[in-house]
Amino acid sequence: MDGFERAAIVGAGTMGRGIARLLAGQGVAVSLCDRDEALAEAGRATLAEDVRSAVRRGELPADEAARMLARVRSAADLAAAVDGAELVVEAIPEVLEAKREVWQRLAGCAGGEAVLTTKTGAGVYQWPAEAARAALSQRDERLRSREAAD
Repeated sequence: MDGFERAAIVGAGTMGRGIARLLAGQGVAVSLCDRDEALAEAGRATLAEDVRSAVRRGELPADEAARMLARVRSAADLAAAVDGAELVVEAIPEVLEAKREVWQRLAGCAGGEAVLTTKTGAGVYQWPAEAARAALSQRDERLRSREAAD
C-alpha cells in the first residue's frame, strides 16, 4: 500500500475488516468506522481475534500481529474517522439508500486529496459511480469504483 499512511474503512463487517487487516499489515494506520461505536468496536474485536488466530496457527509472528493491531482503531464518528485519511474505502452492505447516504456524508467530510473507493457487489455495481459523482460533484475525479471479485 505504498503512498498511503492513513486510511478509513467505512463498514466494519466482514469485507471492511478484511480490507482493514490488509492495510494495517502493510503499515497503514486504519480507522475502522461503523454507524455506532458498538458495531465499530465489535468489528475491531473480531479483526483482533482473527489476527490472534493467525498467530496461533503460526501464520503470523506475534510481534507483527501486535504492530498490526496497534494500527487499527474503531470509530463511530465518520468525520473523525476520515479526518486525515489519504484513502477512504466504503464497504457497507449493498443497500442503495445507505450507500447514497454514506457518499453524501463523505462528500462533506473527506479531505480534498483523499482517494475515495467503494467495495461493491455486482448487484449494485451500476449505480456507485453515478451516486458518488452526484454526492462529490466538485471532486468526482477522486472516485474509484471497483466491482468486488468474490
